[in-house]
Amino acid sequence: MYLYRKTMQAVTLATASVVFSFTLQAQFQIPAPERKTPRAVGVLETFKNGSRRLVPVTFFYEKHYYDATFYHATPVPFTLYSETVYEIQQYGKPMGIFTVQSATEISAVWFGNGRYKPLPDAFLQAKKKIAPIVLEDPSKPVLHRRAGSEGDSPTARPAPAPSVPEAEEDPDRPKLHRRDRAGSASSDTSTQTPAQGPAAHSPAGSAAEELTPSDDPDHPVLRRGKPVREQGGRDLPDFKREEPISRQVAISDAGPSETHSLIYLCPPEERSRIEASARELAQAELRRMAAQRGLALPALVKTAAVAKTTASGKATGSKRVAAVTAPAPPELNLDDEQFVPYDLDYGNYATVVFSARYTPEAALAMSAKAKSWMVTVVARQDEDKLIKLYSAVSDPRELNLYPELRLVDALDPDGSGRAALLFREQKQDGVSWLMGRLTGYGMQTVFETPSR
Repeated sequence: MYLYRKTMQAVTLATASVVFSFTLQAQFQIPAPERKTPRAVGVLETFKNGSRRLVPVTFFYEKHYYDATFYHATPVPFTLYSETVYEIQQYGKPMGIFTVQSATEISAVWFGNGRYKPLPDAFLQAKKKIAPIVLEDPSKPVLHRRAGSEGDSPTARPAPAPSVPEAEEDPDRPKLHRRDRAGSASSDTSTQTPAQGPAAHSPAGSAAEELTPSDDPDHPVLRRGKPVREQGGRDLPDFKREEPISRQVAISDAGPSETHSLIYLCPPEERSRIEASARELAQAELRRMAAQRGLALPALVKTAAVAKTTASGKATGSKRVAAVTAPAPPELNLDDEQFVPYDLDYGNYATVVFSARYTPEAALAMSAKAKSWMVTVVARQDEDKLIKLYSAVSDPRELNLYPELRLVDALDPDGSGRAALLFREQKQDGVSWLMGRLTGYGMQTVFETPSR
């Protein structure tokens, strides 16, 4: 009997181990092999008039993250060299291509001007079949470049013919105005591209004349490509006064990367229920931090007593018992809401990001431009409820200590197959970018840029 009991316990433990192993395999994707190619991450900002600018964020190279604005800036940031190609993504899926054609500096902040071209459906389907261009020198890290690009020390050889035919070379295509090392104009320059127009007309902006890679043979080279002809140049707006209508993740990498949709798909009823739960978490965070930050919130709503009748038996008869319910928390009026449900672990459960603004009613009654507070919550779905992983509540009086945190999107920052969240931080002295990766019960900061 004892031996039988021990045998059954061993079988039960073995079965549980197998089930647990399959559960882990279903919830977590196996990380991709270590990458040898550099990977640049930026944010493409689109404005109301259709103009766009690329803001450099991070540069991942040799297992380290660098600030893309300062990496090999001479003075132009390395990630903003002309003809550098960025893939624009939304929820992990490619949406278009942005080709940098010039760089501009405004108040010590660099950004790239260029052309944007949306990807057609046929290109999206055949993207995995297109082989990148490979250089002869295998020791030199290089991102995707077109054959004959300036600055390559080894000779580039084209990859096999892609499955989707490329557009033929247009002899009338405008080319970038380059200068050789002696300072004279190159013979192949013709018409100035429209992308140089925004740099010339931007407020207090200085456009860089030379955007060529470094002469250092060990210097990495970002993905290069042909300038597209899709969007004409437009005067850029005043960035200090006008907010972009959208911000999208931009990635440049010559190494092969498999993209996955990171959005959590569910019926509309479930999405509404998850959003309502996330809104409740955000309001709870505002109430929790109100006393610490000196934030005035509406008073608790008092509820009336509810009388209930209970029977105590034949001997004593029946009696009435008054039960008083607890005061209900106040409903806060939130504005500018942002809600995105993700499936970051490929486990078919939601990881949600919810942010919104709250303006005290008393302050709003006194002035239409009253200062607002922003709350951001990151939570993970656990059956029918949400478990908070991270939260941030801004303070308009001390933005350097408690900045406004706003989600840009989820992305794969280093090509490892592990997703992260990219946030924009609005501080008192500028803007910084925060990239965090979720752990079991929290969020770990991967990289954060200084304010600029």
